[in-house]
Amino acid sequence: MLVDFLDMDPLYLCLINIESHSHVIVQAPVLGLWINVRFDERFCGLIGVMIADPFQVVLAAHKALHLSKLQKTKTKTLHSEIIFNLSPTNNITDSFKKFGLSENDTTLLLAVITTGDGVEKMRAISQHVKGRQVPISNLKTLADQQAIKKVYKIQDCELKVSSLTESVICRMATKDVL
Repeated sequence: MLVDFLDMDPLYLCLINIESHSHVIVQAPVLGLWINVRFDERFCGLIGVMIADPFQVVLAAHKALHLSKLQKTKTKTLHSEIIFNLSPTNNITDSFKKFGLSENDTTLLLAVITTGDGVEKMRAISQHVKGRQVPISNLKTLADQQAIKKVYKIQDCELKVSSLTESVICRMATKDVL
């Protein structure tokens, strides 16, 4: 999936059901952000089951790009800022634990912001993950709604008047205000 932010670099998303991680990626995990030593590509590896909707990642990436242009990011890299922006809290470590990929996860959502050929970069990265790419539309069915509701503190009564995605987006948008 490609999302173009007009005057900003495009975001590429790829959803993969993981069989096992290859050695090239697993050798250098840094709290959910991996640097692929062989290709020197930076990307964001997210736990797929913690994402209610692709729009959630688009919002986090847009905010990361915007803050990067203003030089007001809270983390060291653009891709780690995406993970931080997904969190409902301002605790950076906690956001990496809840949304950054670990070795035991079975669903990987790759997010890459790049100026070059994003499709080729995404292919180069996904070659190092043993699994199969699935349509991004499957993300909603793979999401662990109970875990998402727990992380974002969403009550069942709230879901009677809004969707899970709307509730998550609301919390992401208001975390800097509260």
